[in-house]
Formats: sequence, structure tokens, C-alpha cells
Amino acid sequence: MDTPPSKPSWSALVERARAESAPDVDVRAALRQQILSEGAFHRSAPVSPGILDEILALARGLRGRSSIAALTLSVMAFGWLMSDALGEINLLVQLETQLLAGL
Repeated sequence: MDTPPSKPSWSALVERARAESAPDVDVRAALRQQILSEGAFHRSAPVSPGILDEILALARGLRGRSSIAALTLSVMAFGWLMSDALGEINLLVQLETQLLAGL
């Protein structure tokens, strides 16, 4: 008959654990290599744009176009106001000229 193995005492387990040293394993290099191979946090890795990136690009494009349109409309409005003001100045100069000519 086989005798069952006896259970080691707590002190024997502690002594055995102290006698055995932990292996020197540095997992940082393996993790770094795995991260670089997956392309995460790699600057030259291509990133496919998502729907939010496309919406942001569209908004930037529309903002640029709308700002150019707003600038164009502002210049047109300023030009129209200036031409109106110049027309009134011209009318006043003509009126003064006629009044001075009548004296």
C-alpha cells in the first residue's frame, strides 16, 4: 500500500519559500515590443479616421468656407456703404458748386 504524502508544516513551507528566490523577469521589454507590433502609440502607424474625425474635418472645411464667405460679404457691404456715402458727398459737392456759381 502506498502511504499518502504527509502535509508539510507551515515552518517548512516558509523555509522553502525563503530558500527559493524569485526569477528575474523583466516584462517591460516584451510589453514594449508587443505594443509597437500592434501599432498602438506608434507615431508612424496609420490611423483610420472614424466618423467623428470626418465630421470634425467637414466642420473645419465649412468653417473655413463660411469665414471666407462672411469676409466677402463684409467687403461687399462695406463697398456698397462707401459707394452710397461717396454718392451723397458727390451730391453735396454738386449742390455747393451750384450755390456758389449762383452767387
